[in-house]
Amino acid sequence: METVITVAALCIAIWQLKLQRDEIRRSSRVNSLIHIAGLLRDKIQHHEQIIESLKLKKNDWTGHAHRVNSELRPQLSRINNELIESISPHAGNIDVQGIRQALKLNGEQGAIQ
Repeated sequence: METVITVAALCIAIWQLKLQRDEIRRSSRVNSLIHIAGLLRDKIQHHEQIIESLKLKKNDWTGHAHRVNSELRPQLSRINNELIESISPHAGNIDVQGIRQALKLNGEQGAIQ
């Protein structure tokens, strides 16, 4: 009988360790996505400042706008989408579709013109 209880306790402990490891991986992934999104937002803001400066000087700014619109914003949108997908199963009653629409993650981009 003691052996059965010991084996059952060991199984429960192994299961708890697995759940804990999975939670640590999930948390690390979410934190990484948040950090990457912040870096992309900073890069977009930097390019927007360059664009404004070039517009004031009446210089060509289309290269920066092209990079922001074709590379950085779509990547940020994908990261945000992935972040929402990672969080939504564990966040209870969040309206994921409403958040996507508010953040314009359904393909709509705020392009620089």
